[in-house]
Parts: sequence; C-alpha cells; structure tokens
Amino acid sequence: MPRVTNLHRIALTDSDWDEICRIFEKCIALPPSERKAFADGVTTDRPWIREQVLSLLHSNTQAFQVAGSEQKPALSSAVLPVTTPFQPTLVGRYLLLHRIGTGGMAEVYLAKASGPAGFEKRLAIKRILPSFVEEEEIRALFEHEAKLSSVLDHANIVHTYDFLKLGFNYFLILEYIDGKNLAEILFELRKQAHLLPTECALYLTAEVCKGLDYAHNRKDDTTV
Repeated sequence: MPRVTNLHRIALTDSDWDEICRIFEKCIALPPSERKAFADGVTTDRPWIREQVLSLLHSNTQAFQVAGSEQKPALSSAVLPVTTPFQPTLVGRYLLLHRIGTGGMAEVYLAKASGPAGFEKRLAIKRILPSFVEEEEIRALFEHEAKLSSVLDHANIVHTYDFLKLGFNYFLILEYIDGKNLAEILFELRKQAHLLPTECALYLTAEVCKGLDYAHNRKDDTTV
C-alpha cells in the first residue's frame, strides 16, 4: 500500500520504504557530522526519498539526546514518535499547547488564541521541523504553501488564518478540527479485522475529490 509523503504529495511504495530504511541504516553507521552529506549524495535525484531519510535521522537524533545513551538507537525506535516534555510556548499571540502530529518536513501543534472577555479559540499551528529551518528550498516551499492556502475557501479544505515568520522559524496558523483522523479509524478497523464499508470509502473519496478539484481550479486562477 503506497504511503503519502509531504513533499509534492508523492506516494511512496513499499520498495521506496525499503530503500529509505537501507539508506537510514547506512547513515546511522556514520559519524553524525557525515550523515546528512551521505544522504544528500545518494538521493540527489530522489528528493522524496531524501525527505524521509532526513526525517528519520532527525527523530533518531532526538531519541539519542533524550535517552542520553552512546548506543545507536535501532531503526524501530527511530520511526516511532519520541515523547519529550513540552512546555506551552508563546508564538506571537498564539500559545502552543502540545504537539499533535509530525510529518516529513513539518510538525503540527494544538494552540489557542486568547482575547478580551475570556475569548479563546483553538487552532492548529504547523511549523517547519528544526532540522529543516535553515534550508532555503524548504522555507520557499512553506512560503508557497502559505500563499496558496490563504486563497482557498472550501468546506473540505482546512482554513489558513495567518502566517508568521520569526527568524528562520515559519508558522502556519490553521483551523483545528477535533476528532479522529482517517488513519486512526483505519487502524482500529484493521485491529478488528474489518474493512471500511464501501459506501463510506466512496463518500470520503468523493469529498476529497471535491476539495482537490476546487484547489486545482483555484490555483489556475491565482498568481501565487
């Protein structure tokens, strides 16, 4: 089953993931200062592979720092989310509460904005992963995403409310939608040896297509 990565929405095949794991295992056998250069060298013509390898290396580095061990973590520990204490952090007028997801080049936090008379609004804030903040290509992609998403207004597309640049740190302020995501639902169904009912799958596919159709047509009408 193909898995989708963030960079240009490339669907990764099982053979892609086998290659990612092989490159990652070679990287962690090298001194930390040589890993990124090696990954860059063997994935020059495959940025979607490079993105995932660097993401695993970033997670591996976090796990290494948290554990305080001099042993190299195994691959299985690197691909799992790393649980680290997080203190609520103020970004502009938004308070980041805790991380709710991470991808190949960015992570998403639950946040809230506060105002007079006890006003509060929950939001999602997406930011570039620390390992990528100094990469001009990644920042350019993030800026383009902000510009494009700001003109999209559709029920099946998360709304973008704001975009912040604080030094090398870029933040997208997004609509927060509470509830389980499709991956969680499919995981629970698989545990019970069930499939998503056909009518549900068709409905979800049709709704996704509505959002994609709107986004592609809207992109043709804009200069961003």
